[in-house]
Amino acid sequence: MNKFMKRVAIFSVIFLLISFSACGGKDIDEKTGGQDNVPSNTDFSEPTDDRENSGHTGGEGETAGKTEGDEGAEITGSPASGENEPVKEPADTDEPESTKESIIPGGITRITREEAGLTTIPSLDFSGYKLNGTIQRLLENPTSYSDEDYQKGLVYDNFLVVSERFREDIIRNIGIGDGISEVFEILGLPSCIIGDTMFYKTGEYYLGFKGEKTVEQAVLSPKPGVYPSDILKIIAICINRPDYYGITTLLDENSEISEFFEYNGHIHGGGWYAFSNNGVYYEEYNKNAVVVYNNFEGELYKLQEDLYNYRIVYKDVDFLMERMVSELDGYIGLNKAFEEEGIVSPGGKYNSLYVWNYSESYYFIIRTMDASSTDKYVSLAATGEYYWLSDRYILYSDFFTLAPVLFDVETYETINLLDMTELIYDDFGYYSIEIKSHEDGKIIIYYSDGDKEYRINYSFDPDGKIILEEDL
Repeated sequence: MNKFMKRVAIFSVIFLLISFSACGGKDIDEKTGGQDNVPSNTDFSEPTDDRENSGHTGGEGETAGKTEGDEGAEITGSPASGENEPVKEPADTDEPESTKESIIPGGITRITREEAGLTTIPSLDFSGYKLNGTIQRLLENPTSYSDEDYQKGLVYDNFLVVSERFREDIIRNIGIGDGISEVFEILGLPSCIIGDTMFYKTGEYYLGFKGEKTVEQAVLSPKPGVYPSDILKIIAICINRPDYYGITTLLDENSEISEFFEYNGHIHGGGWYAFSNNGVYYEEYNKNAVVVYNNFEGELYKLQEDLYNYRIVYKDVDFLMERMVSELDGYIGLNKAFEEEGIVSPGGKYNSLYVWNYSESYYFIIRTMDASSTDKYVSLAATGEYYWLSDRYILYSDFFTLAPVLFDVETYETINLLDMTELIYDDFGYYSIEIKSHEDGKIIIYYSDGDKEYRINYSFDPDGKIILEEDL
């Protein structure tokens, strides 16, 4: 009965926690004098090869896309208290009492977090809690990630996702499938809740648990590194100079700023972005602005708008938590796509998915059915329809020429089947060709302009390598 009452009490607190949305985003426009919030044009759910100039300082790789405006995720919850009293780490220990006392020459005014409309989500003291050894290793050294870690159920892309396949404890006695109430009992109340994902922000890492009743997945990220307290002022001055030529040039010329922005790249449709997990997103696109999130802990500033082309806009959301939620959504969405749209190879070794984003972003994703190795992304321009000939070879039509091509998923080699016909293959040509049949050891190619069929026999040697022979 005591345990039952304890759980009732915990759920009551959580209900209040969610109802009052204590750590959630406020109406930033009212807090910043009616400035418009700038929409982020980065969707962090696409694969690595969609981005140009990504991973500026050797990060895990990101992708560019578009999001729906500037609304952001709805955040509910409040800093934890009680058993795990958070260690409060204010973003700036020397906040000015009034902006009147902190005016900086050149139209840049130092402001407080309150004036910016940013709340502070304190860090929790988790020094008494020990993470799973493999998880701890990957947080400290992401480059050590291997197929063996994936086999255990750990998926590392931009962040470390603990999947539903993981059978070990994540922290203390908490693992996949355990009740959310057990998480509260062991770790206390979370720092913040976003939808059905609750986050524990500590001095060393972020830990999120996804699930309404039980832990379905978890996601972790090391806490970003230190940076100059006045980095925002440094950025604002540099990007508003008359001789400013864009973020890519600035990153090449200014090591201090390039070390702060872990990632940068091109936005599809025109423009550039850069961002830091420390809570700053820069965009030169439809709107030129720097968006500052509430996990940024440096000094804050307001710019006199008639003097500067690039504005500073504040958004009361933890940028890292928002990205981690996107990572979980992307992981779950990809699994669903494989279930609904994936094509399994004849022997059941692989599942494949073809993704076409736009004319410069397309790829096959090859997934092992036994989870023996990580997903492989291969950039090939296909028409969309493709066929497995064996557990090793895919037959598809090239999007740009319609030429029939074989792709070896183990060696990544391609074979253009036009080389076995009298047709002359031209990189800039376009052929009225279709794959008419691909069964029973015979590929039939139909050339409509010449009203002619080409037949190519195929078989496999003992090692599974394809043998091709033109059927004269």
